[in-house]
Amino acid sequence: MCNSRQSPDLAVEILSPTNTRKEMKRKRHEYFAAGTQLVWEVEPLDQVVRVYLAPEEHVELTAEGTLDGGKVLPGLKIKIRDWFARASKGSSSKDVRAAQPKKNGRSKKSKE
Repeated sequence: MCNSRQSPDLAVEILSPTNTRKEMKRKRHEYFAAGTQLVWEVEPLDQVVRVYLAPEEHVELTAEGTLDGGKVLPGLKIKIRDWFARASKGSSSKDVRAAQPKKNGRSKKSKE
């Protein structure tokens, strides 16, 4: 259970076949009650993401959609199809290095 001192601004739940609707509803209510502002419920098998700004209100995005960070992570844009494709391959250390910021805060690509 979340408490207000440890509540993330964004919660991402990767669902498995054993997760129930009742369980996820309870978790969403706990997240928002604790101060979380945005919840993404990810259905890997169906490649669907449900975006919640409140416990009972969501928008469902398919693989054709694009996630954005809203007010929580302004400027963040993730193409859902690309996200699932990358997740199925796993990320390499080169991918992580490529996204590391330079000292001036801009992203720097690896030269490898």
